[in-house]
Amino acid sequence: MSQTSSTKQRDPLLDLWRGVALVDMAWVHLAAYPIGMAALLAVWIGDYTRFAAGAFVFISGLSVARVFGPKLTGSPASVRTTHRRLAGP
Repeated sequence: MSQTSSTKQRDPLLDLWRGVALVDMAWVHLAAYPIGMAALLAVWIGDYTRFAAGAFVFISGLSVARVFGPKLTGSPASVRTTHRRLAGP
């Protein structure tokens, strides 16, 4: 199986931190609605994971910048194509 260009550009460290942020967001929701969770544990999880959503957005932005950033400095046609891809369908 051949690798696609997006697979070659993936950074495992960014994927790891994005996954940690997603797990932390799940913990935040469990702490907000502590189903069978001790109150002290819910407070600790809430304090520990309050950065989760912001971290996920920041890391996702880094990923987009890493993939599309170099394509924004090429030829004008390449820049227009990249702008269209970033804007969506």
